[in-house]
Amino acid sequence: RSLNLPYGMIAVRDYNGVTVSKYKDNTTQKFKYEFTDEDKAVLANGKTVIVELPEGDRLEFRLTNNTGNENISLKTYTKCLDYDKIRGGIVVRNRESGDYLTVNSKNQRQTLKAFFVNEKIPKEMRDKLPLVTEDNHCLWVVGSRISNFYKVNESTKTILVINYQGGKNHGRRN
Repeated sequence: RSLNLPYGMIAVRDYNGVTVSKYKDNTTQKFKYEFTDEDKAVLANGKTVIVELPEGDRLEFRLTNNTGNENISLKTYTKCLDYDKIRGGIVVRNRESGDYLTVNSKNQRQTLKAFFVNEKIPKEMRDKLPLVTEDNHCLWVVGSRISNFYKVNESTKTILVINYQGGKNHGRRN
């Protein structure tokens, strides 16, 4: 997959071919933000909880009631989830061993590792992607898919709206 070359160069084979570049130390900055009882109270009061991520990125969380007329966001960086199904605490973090998604209406699981391989997400990006999780169950792989288990349906009473705002290095807004 990679080969260290003379003069501080590296050759990397990925899904797009072979790239030769200067070697950079790509150690991933681990991050973890666990929702506190205070955060849950802020959400319950109709306010927004903002989670700052590395490199200036951020996630905004807010709750809304499902009136049946709610526009379920189909945007890449805004997702709506069934808040009533979240029993444990919400955690925003990098991937960990044992993470999974539910991928269909039968709630069949797929490991996050298999998901990344199937979606052809480059190996060097996998540890950098922020995840919104409940224990090892990924609610949302930010910028990609949500877990089928947490999708909003007609029985949903409370919707968790999450909006990703790209930081100074990414410029992504949606």
